[in-house]
Amino acid sequence: MVVGVSIVDLDGVKPKRNGSNFSDWKLKIEITLSILDLGLALSEDEPSKPNNESTTEQKAKYEKYDRSNRMSLMIMKRSLGKTICGAIPDKDNAESLWYMNTL
Repeated sequence: MVVGVSIVDLDGVKPKRNGSNFSDWKLKIEITLSILDLGLALSEDEPSKPNNESTTEQKAKYEKYDRSNRMSLMIMKRSLGKTICGAIPDKDNAESLWYMNTL
């Protein structure tokens, strides 16, 4: 399912995560990722990286996960307030960033 980006405010999920509004921020992020069919990186472990012996299905599964991870990271980073963004180390895994934000 492809959803037009105009449906979702990608200029930053409101409210931005600022340290005191985790519940509101989490709900908005979950809704955004669900609408865009990008929640895979938060709900499943990363599959093994495909190699020459991988099946088409394994390659497709990895590609879907990889896209979900990259897009989820961008959406979450875009939604973090400056205070939070500066305090969180760079992550290359959406799930790591997601759970780090629960602190």
